[in-house]
Amino acid sequence: CCVANGGMEALHYIADTLACQAAKAGKKWISVQPDNSFGTWFSIAEKAMRYDKETNITLPTQQENLLHLAPEQVDRFYDQHPISKTTMHSWYITPVGNPSGTAIKPDQLANVCEAIVENDPSAVIILDCVYIRTMDPERAREILAGVIGNPEVRQKVIFIESFSKTHGICGERLAAFFSENPKSFDPPMNVVMTDTAGMPRFTDM
Repeated sequence: CCVANGGMEALHYIADTLACQAAKAGKKWISVQPDNSFGTWFSIAEKAMRYDKETNITLPTQQENLLHLAPEQVDRFYDQHPISKTTMHSWYITPVGNPSGTAIKPDQLANVCEAIVENDPSAVIILDCVYIRTMDPERAREILAGVIGNPEVRQKVIFIESFSKTHGICGERLAAFFSENPKSFDPPMNVVMTDTAGMPRFTDM
């Protein structure tokens, strides 16, 4: 678990890391997000890409899917944008929409993440859980159960948590990101260490 100065800063570090990894590998980083996502992520990703709008893709969501992604949209995306040796993809998903406030169905979230992994095993899924933790704990666990219970999917996820919002202390700017997969977690954590000259890593949270 790596502590950051707020959720937005955590997203900046992750975006900068993904952009750097793509550049070093000679690839184009493609960021995909549904239109219900926290809008600032689009700007954060675009800035990390040096304002490359063509590779910052927003997918429309539908009312019948509670304004969240559906697995068939993921399949359709990869039909239209096949993976190649010159691209790397990330998906930014907010299971509870901001500002819509709608929560994705548990099986819908699990199926969307499974579709991403099946279509693109090297993709990174950024799961912004900021508003999930403001819900009833049982419902929060239910929404994430399918993702957490699938080791193959879990390995592809970077989780974002904002203690500022969870505990109602927004002025304190405290967040964290974590992943079970060192390949996903270590690079952005090292960037945080380099920028802050500290060791913001806690294994007992």
